[in-house]
Amino acid sequence: MALGEISLETITAEILRERGTRHGFFTRRGGVSEGTYATLNAGRGSRDQPHAVAENRARIAAHLGVSRDALVSMHQTHSADVLVLQE
Repeated sequence: MALGEISLETITAEILRERGTRHGFFTRRGGVSEGTYATLNAGRGSRDQPHAVAENRARIAAHLGVSRDALVSMHQTHSADVLVLQE
């Protein structure tokens, strides 16, 4: 399957869409990771295969219409801490 034919499931936030922020909360569908990380694992801090994570991140970047270098992601923790990202 070519990169352009890959279908990723994305959840978006209306307030971010209204502000023109390219973003997505992705489901696990549409990636190449296997086993515990199947399929769309984009976590660089995971123990997934680095080549699989790189491909998954490339698919996410393409879906959002940004370069791989422009893709920003976070390491999620469940806390009251807030991080504000600005250009």
